[in-house]
Amino acid sequence: MSWLGKGLDVLAVLSAAWLLALLIRRASGKTAELKRPLLIAVLFFNGMDLVVIVASRLPRTAVLSMAEDTVIFGLKFGWLFAFLTFLHRFALPLGKRLFHRLVAAAVLPVILLLAGGWLEFLLTSKRGLFNNLQYVSDYVVFFAMIGAGFYLRYRTSVLVSREAAKAMIVLGGLTASIFLVLGLWWIVGDSVSHIAPAFGAAFIPLCASVINVGLGVWVLRFSKVLAGPELMRFAPRRISENILSRWGISRREGEIIELVAQGLSNQEIADRLFISLFTVKKHLNNVFLKTGVTNRVQLVRLFPGSVSNPAAGLDMSAS
Repeated sequence: MSWLGKGLDVLAVLSAAWLLALLIRRASGKTAELKRPLLIAVLFFNGMDLVVIVASRLPRTAVLSMAEDTVIFGLKFGWLFAFLTFLHRFALPLGKRLFHRLVAAAVLPVILLLAGGWLEFLLTSKRGLFNNLQYVSDYVVFFAMIGAGFYLRYRTSVLVSREAAKAMIVLGGLTASIFLVLGLWWIVGDSVSHIAPAFGAAFIPLCASVINVGLGVWVLRFSKVLAGPELMRFAPRRISENILSRWGISRREGEIIELVAQGLSNQEIADRLFISLFTVKKHLNNVFLKTGVTNRVQLVRLFPGSVSNPAAGLDMSAS
């Protein structure tokens, strides 16, 4: 192994230790239930890189290679389920029991297929089933994590705190970007490694280091949000799609109605949804035309499920 590869391995281990230390310090308090799955996901993710580093220094045998891939396979699904647990506690509208049942339904066939792959290897010394399982699982993981990143970005509109929403937007964008890059590497990595073996060997520890440093900077930047209850403060219950469709109101217009019901000004709504003030006014005027109301109090009374105290602190006009 070249000095570059060794240096990046050390960097990956040190950055992982730094990130884990940051998360452990913040894994308690009012949002501990939300942050601990994220800590476990980081632990499993870096565990894969550590397994690769250790295995690269051991003599290569078929059994050792199979064992290494099995451990990596388990760690890969471990951090996937840990991150999905984080996503569930933050944003997924599923009950805990239903979520656990869905996870169990996904894990059981994976374990059976993994056992079948080992049985095939022990009886025939072939890895056909196991290799196919690896390929399929890679697709599942990449698409699940990219989708989770975009969904995390989408669901930030339910947060009351703008800073908390910004934190989750950054985390969602970072997650989606990371796995888009990893997915691209999964497609072209073998070709690149054949042309430039040194770069191919250095890519994984380099990527792990970048991910750890990026997440560490995220933790430091949003340390106040992570330490407080803002991550778990959500907007009131959303207006149902049936009610919105009855009036011909779009989902974005429905979000604006919900924020109006909280007493936010047009500028505060623009800041919360990361859109312009002009766009907010345009949406509100469209809603007024569709519903026939003339002020905000009438609008919120038309959608009573959007807030518990409709008339509290509401500016009467659309402008």
